[in-house]
Formats: sequence, structure tokens, C-alpha cells
Amino acid sequence: MSQKLRNSQHLYLEGIRDGKVREAATQYTGDKFIQHAADIKDGVEGFVEFYQPFVQRVGIFD
Repeated sequence: MSQKLRNSQHLYLEGIRDGKVREAATQYTGDKFIQHAADIKDGVEGFVEFYQPFVQRVGIFD
């Protein structure tokens, strides 16, 4: 498995599953993170803006 794929796995597993959105996005994305979903901005901040509210709504990480 490539490093790029491992980073993607960790980004979603740690960021969304484990509720560490900012930490995972900062650790596993590069300087230029391009989000391919039309409603999500590029970069760490775009990832955090989109996924942090979702993780908070789920509420299992509080």
C-alpha cells in the first residue's frame, strides 16, 4: 500500500472515526490538500470546517 493511501486511511479513521479532526488533518495532509468533494474547501481548514460539526453531532467523542 502506498504512503498516500495510508495517509488517506489515517486521515479518515483518526479524524472522523476517532474524532480528532484537526489533528489528523494536520498530520496526514500535505501543504496543498485538495478536497474533491464540491462542498468542501481545500486545505486543512476546509476539512475541519466540514467534518468537525459532523463529529460533534455524533457526540460520542465528548
